[in-house]
Amino acid sequence: MTKRKKKKLTPEEKTQKKFSNKIRDTFKNMGFEYIRSMNIHPVFGGQRGEFDSIFIHENIILLIEDTITQDVKHHLKGKHVFFEQVQQHKKELLSWLNKTFPDKMSNLQKYDDARYYIFFIYVHKTPIEKETQNIYEYIHFVNEYSLEYFARTAKCIKKTAMNEIFKFLKINLSDVGSPSSSQSGDSIETAVILPEGSSGFPPGIKVVNFLISANSLMSCSYVLRKESWEDNSELYQRLLINDKIQSMRDFLIKNKKTFINNIIVSLPDDVTFHRKSPDGVKITIKKNELSTIENLVMEIPNKINTIGIIDGQHRVFAHYYDKTDNEKEKIISRLRKDRHLLATGLVYPKTMRSADRVKFESELFLQINSTQKKPDTALLQEIEALKDPYSSIGIARKVLRKLNERSPFLNLFQIYSFEKNKIKTPSITKWGLSDLVEINNDKETLFKYWNKTDKLLLLESIPSEHFDVLFNEYLEYCAISISTFFKAVKENYRDDWTMESDSILISVTPITGFLIGFRKSLEKYKKVQDFSFYKTKLSQLSDIEFKPKKFPYISSHWHHFADQITEQCWN
Repeated sequence: MTKRKKKKLTPEEKTQKKFSNKIRDTFKNMGFEYIRSMNIHPVFGGQRGEFDSIFIHENIILLIEDTITQDVKHHLKGKHVFFEQVQQHKKELLSWLNKTFPDKMSNLQKYDDARYYIFFIYVHKTPIEKETQNIYEYIHFVNEYSLEYFARTAKCIKKTAMNEIFKFLKINLSDVGSPSSSQSGDSIETAVILPEGSSGFPPGIKVVNFLISANSLMSCSYVLRKESWEDNSELYQRLLINDKIQSMRDFLIKNKKTFINNIIVSLPDDVTFHRKSPDGVKITIKKNELSTIENLVMEIPNKINTIGIIDGQHRVFAHYYDKTDNEKEKIISRLRKDRHLLATGLVYPKTMRSADRVKFESELFLQINSTQKKPDTALLQEIEALKDPYSSIGIARKVLRKLNERSPFLNLFQIYSFEKNKIKTPSITKWGLSDLVEINNDKETLFKYWNKTDKLLLLESIPSEHFDVLFNEYLEYCAISISTFFKAVKENYRDDWTMESDSILISVTPITGFLIGFRKSLEKYKKVQDFSFYKTKLSQLSDIEFKPKKFPYISSHWHHFADQITEQCWN
């Protein structure tokens, strides 16, 4: 018999296969059951389609579409038509799964139809603007960098990383499995309370020392990791380091002892404290009544995303869940329940703003880790922004993230440390953006020329609810104004506006120079202009080539470049 030749894949097919395999391996590492569904075309509501892959855990069903296509808007519209019908025919979907994949489905516990939760996940290599994503509210979008985060986390802490997906999809622990399987929470009999007078912490912040199992802590915890999928700037910790996790896991297996240094955590608002009366009746104590050092019973709700790990994530996640036939897992499975970790918890007053909580935590994190590996400049800027979110650096970091979500900078900035061939941001933030976006009505800033009647409220020292709304409007105004200016830059240098060319236009020095030049235009014209104006004016920029060795300004000479823009375009 002649051996059948293996089909030679095109470069595009190789890229797609690698992308799809990464998704499969990520979810399998997390403990999901993988169902191979490619090239099977079910019909729901008269609409024929396919799922690139399906993953199931208990009653959670993930329907995955993955693509490397450049024409992502057209592709997404087509999938949306199919997904809509699937969404409306849940019972038929469940019946089709059981009929088509009986070997896989028989391994899973059966639930009532109403108990199944179905999620549509669109994993894309080509960036998709937020405006487009918002059209399809029911679809969960995962870009290649969020996928990389999930992949690294799953490779590091295996099945425990499933909680990251639950958090991403906003799934509660009570939603997973049978309703009776979810516990009400942990009751910790001995919690030592230190009021602020005894801890020296700011007014209203209580300190609680207690013991908790790694099992309980992992199921309810979250970590504000800078490299995560979360779309906000209130993130300050590093990714989990696999070697560090494995080293600590080996220590646990060898010594079978708990770690003796405290895990630092923030406790949820709905944590409760009780005293026991002589007759055994629980007496609830209000948090603002905790004014002396005493032992109390503490109850923590059993929910995902409630206990924030400020310091000690590696010690906690060294207890991660692995495959049951793994020899190390057999030992760790006992330790994660029997051995308890020492924890110091922070209880915040309910009136304390989220931003102020994160600011306090980031300062504490930096203080604890000051003798360890020095954080990089970008991380230090993030923490500086958290310490003072309304500072020029704090605003610049937030605006930069918004710029990264829209044209012409869509996905061009290095937000994650593991991103390659992206624009590094620290110098752009400090020297290009911060002076431009500062909330200052005297300097030549975007704030000065923002036509908002009540904008001066942002100069008040005490933020309010309206302050937050106004602040977010200002961030959006900055992002739109800067994007408009750079669309004109791109229009004048279209051949140079690509990461694939040998042009250096999309790099730190030119972009910083253009930002400073934009700020100088405000000083000249006393207002923000439109796209046509900037396009015409920037066309007068002569004798500039954005080729290596031909661009005359090197390294930090962005001010010299801005002077040339001013001289040739604004005069």
